[in-house]
Formats: sequence, C-alpha cells, structure tokens
Amino acid sequence: GLPPPRRRPRSEVHPIPSPPEVLRLLGEHELLPAIYFLFSRRATEQAAEQCGGWGPMPDADAIYRRLEHGLEGLSATDRTIGQVQLLRRLLPRGSGFHHAGMLPTLKIVVEDLLAAGQLRVVFATDTLSLGINAPARAVVLGDLTKYDGVSRRPLAASEYRQLTGRAGRRGLDVRGVAVVLY
Repeated sequence: GLPPPRRRPRSEVHPIPSPPEVLRLLGEHELLPAIYFLFSRRATEQAAEQCGGWGPMPDADAIYRRLEHGLEGLSATDRTIGQVQLLRRLLPRGSGFHHAGMLPTLKIVVEDLLAAGQLRVVFATDTLSLGINAPARAVVLGDLTKYDGVSRRPLAASEYRQLTGRAGRRGLDVRGVAVVLY
C-alpha cells in the first residue's frame, strides 16, 4: 500500500500566536489587565519588550513616578542595570515583567502597579502566582511545560490551578479567563 501521509508538526499547521497578537485579542474582549506566564526569565523580558510599542498609559506620569520612587534606595550603579532601563521604558506603556532574578524593589514596583490596575500586562514566571492578589481579568499560559532544574516536564495539575487561579478580580469579576496557547 501507500505510505502514510507526512504529518506536519503542529507549529507549521497552527503557528503559536505572538504575545502582541494574544494581548490585542484580549483587549478587544475587555480582558485586560492580564498576567502572561512564561517559564524563563529571559522569555518574560523579551515578551514584555515585544509589547513595548503600545502607546503610553493614561497615567504614564504616575507610573513613572512610582518606579522612580521605588528606585530611590538603589545605588547609582544599580539604577543603570538593564532591568531598570527596560522597565523605565515599558512600564509607562503598560507592559512589565516579573521573575525571581529581579531586584526585589523592582518586583515590588511591578506588583504594586499591577495591583493598582495601572498595567495592561505583566509577563511573569510562576513565582508571581504565589501569594499575590492581582486584578487580572485573564491569565495566559505561554506553555504547558516547564524546566524543573533537571528536565522539561508538564505542569502539574496543582501548578495549573495555581496559575489559572490568578484570573478574575476577587469581588469585581464574575469570571476569570485562562488562555492556553496551542
């Protein structure tokens, strides 16, 4: 008989949508702010940078002042590191990132701005899902596997619940939306 047809990898059949595409759709459905979970520090910063082309937030000046207030305790050298410079550019445009490799004061500023509803999106590793009550209408899972220090493995059911449980603002939203990218 005939050989079976060659199957294309899923990524060829359905390309994974980019963070700006996903967020544009969420915005059209009034599902912002969102937390967009990715499982590498570098990926969170790169995705936030991809979304840095949005216009400024209506309260961009207040966002910038909050960041500068948070930086007051840093040395002049620390104020020049890449994370600080990137957040100075992105936060007033409504995009931020959060991961364990950040300076603690930067994490606090991002958490405060998200909690105040002053950001459109925060790209984060799963460390943000622990113990924060952030007003996100939607959560996006950029992947269903993560590196655990030894190998890549599927998310555990408890990890999935913890991440998706960040969607929906307690007392404000009747529902929260979790988006899983194919």
